[in-house]
Amino acid sequence: MGRSLQQATSSPSRRWCLPSRRSNSSSGRSPALASCFALDWGGPDGSTGFLRVEPGPLTGGAGELRLTRAVDGRRDLMEWLADGKAPRTLRLSVADGGGQTVAVYRFEGARPVSLQISPLDALADDVLTETLLVSFERVQMEI
Repeated sequence: MGRSLQQATSSPSRRWCLPSRRSNSSSGRSPALASCFALDWGGPDGSTGFLRVEPGPLTGGAGELRLTRAVDGRRDLMEWLADGKAPRTLRLSVADGGGQTVAVYRFEGARPVSLQISPLDALADDVLTETLLVSFERVQMEI
């Protein structure tokens, strides 16, 4: 568990964590923070700047993930959706406030199900996002 999130991910778009003032849990370990994560989805540049990863409930080890990122012109998610939905293994690394990796979840047999673009609104100044729904066959914890 001595690896840092920076070591666990090699993409320039990885998530960075700011030091946290949160106290250690009763186990003496620092808890993972929901804002400190990196997702390697096996795409052309590894982690692609996902802003939100929402795991759904597990059913017999299988489940779904919602992956959300800002729209910036990349076509990699659309290409994965269109290429016959070849299965991939996704790795989600979560870290504590100091950037130390607390856990790595491996989602095996992951396939894209659908891609949704956030609503367009001429009166709003929100960032346009795309959300990929991914199903997976099995999840394992590596750390």
